[in-house]
Amino acid sequence: MDLDPAGRKTRDRARDAVRRGRIKTILIQLGVGALTGFLGLFMLALDLLGLDSELQAAPLRTHIAVWAVAGFFGLVAVGMVAMAFFKGVLGGGKAEQLLFEHPDQIAGAWRQVSRKQGTVVTDNEGAFGSHALVLESRDGRSFQVMMSALQVTLVMRWIALAAPGARRHPDG
Repeated sequence: MDLDPAGRKTRDRARDAVRRGRIKTILIQLGVGALTGFLGLFMLALDLLGLDSELQAAPLRTHIAVWAVAGFFGLVAVGMVAMAFFKGVLGGGKAEQLLFEHPDQIAGAWRQVSRKQGTVVTDNEGAFGSHALVLESRDGRSFQVMMSALQVTLVMRWIALAAPGARRHPDG
């Protein structure tokens, strides 16, 4: 794709936004995984090291429940770290390839905003919540990258230049 200087600047700013978004997504997943794992280890330490006198006096089924919950937290922690690696590190690179090497393969791109009441698709940069860019390729794969509201706007400008026929809403 042959771009004028303004188009190159838009592409470069969009590429930077996607990279920052990937890093943000990976760090959040690793942070949640680490904190969840720490909570599981803390629960085990309370039981094994006798740090909680009420827990030590509890019946066996309480100890089994503590171990089960701690094990569940451990599984969640491993899952979050695996997601950070497989979806963030490996999958994020595929989103970047789609955006900057094969923009003609973009079938759709839209802003998704998550909040307590649920997730909405909107064009409103000022919408309250956690913003993400969702990309859909022509072969049906989809990618989601968490970004700031401004970063999503920058990438959407690039998509308007590089893939003008891409859908701007999942339903249309």
